[in-house]
Amino acid sequence: DYYVTSHLHFDHMSDMLPMQYALQFIPRAKPLAVYAPASPDPVRALLNCPQFDLWAAEDVTIGEMRVSFSPARHPVETNAIAVQCDNARFIFTGDSNQDPLMELFCEGADLLLADCGLSKADHRFTAPHYSAELCGMLAHNTHARRLLLTHLNPKYDPAALLEEAQAFFPTAELAEMGEEYYI
Repeated sequence: DYYVTSHLHFDHMSDMLPMQYALQFIPRAKPLAVYAPASPDPVRALLNCPQFDLWAAEDVTIGEMRVSFSPARHPVETNAIAVQCDNARFIFTGDSNQDPLMELFCEGADLLLADCGLSKADHRFTAPHYSAELCGMLAHNTHARRLLLTHLNPKYDPAALLEEAQAFFPTAELAEMGEEYYI
């Protein structure tokens, strides 16, 4: 019923393009509500169609869920996303890097889905992604109950990235495609 994205890089939103085409043939009673950053303008313009009802990435209540956004460090406008429902809190860092604001936003997450785009050897403060080690530190420092690593770069061995995160958060896990996670 709703689509919420952290940012408008194609690896995070490209499925929206064929979806708008499909919705022309299987129309909805009302357009799909899409919550996304306002920029970059050329990509946002691709989502401007009758099948989507575009909304700014601003805090909103969707059904029984409270969805909150917090700016994240990335080359384009990006947000971390929190979803809270029934006293459970899910946080997705989006693509990001170290930021004190991120630590405040992630505090006490029941499930933290963290951008693990780099190994600790390749990470730099100016990089557009967290390292696995920093994901573990983030989960530890913010008292997260559970950590899932996502956005893994295929050039790294997933087991090695998991080990880096587990040095700081021993129960860290790799997110699995198609898996359901309960909060």
